[in-house]
Amino acid sequence: MTTSVPTENTFSNFIAGYWIPPAQTRYIILECEAGKTQLPSSCRIDVDRALRAAHQSSHSWVQLSESQRFSYLKSLERLMGIYEHSQRMCASEKRCAARWRADDEDYSLARQYLLDPQADYSFNNPGLLTNKTITVGKLFFGSSTNISNAISQIAPALAAGYTLVIALLHKPDQQQCLQLLSFMEFAAHSLPAGVLNIVYGLGMETALPLSNAREAVNIDLLKSYKTTPAHTSYLT
Repeated sequence: MTTSVPTENTFSNFIAGYWIPPAQTRYIILECEAGKTQLPSSCRIDVDRALRAAHQSSHSWVQLSESQRFSYLKSLERLMGIYEHSQRMCASEKRCAARWRADDEDYSLARQYLLDPQADYSFNNPGLLTNKTITVGKLFFGSSTNISNAISQIAPALAAGYTLVIALLHKPDQQQCLQLLSFMEFAAHSLPAGVLNIVYGLGMETALPLSNAREAVNIDLLKSYKTTPAHTSYLT
């Protein structure tokens, strides 16, 4: 497995620690003094910075027209489409196209959620948007979450005018899928700064500060999941 060298995050969307650009391997890992590990974990300061960035961008984001917000989502979808095509061509050259379809069949579905974000509109209280200072949502999911499941919740929230703070939670020895990391990088290029913010780490150290943040509104981004949201098991 190829090890990526950590590079400083230059994307203003993403607040915590370092950002690792996608490499030609399924997972991204870091080399540090203690040996190999995953993406660097966020701390309480990172959570506070992410929440502050979301609030600072919330007024301008919600003031955009629906068509303007949709144009940002379409821009994100186009970048994902280019990535999908390149990965498919690479798989074809290696004669592993069948494996590509098996591993990444939900990627195309994820793109469709960006093109039609209202298709899975899951908010019962759009009145939250009337308070321009409280438009922060929280989404918790682990490394086993399909990217289509995640984006099916992210896209409607962005389209509705919410700014988001997302916690990528993991258990020890788990790594994040390359597809999800590539989506985050494309979002950094496509969306205004502060609209989508990422914090990362073990459940307790990352989820608790975010869950207890008074300024965050927990719009139920996981209500459509059939199973209990992953973060409940981390917090118990």
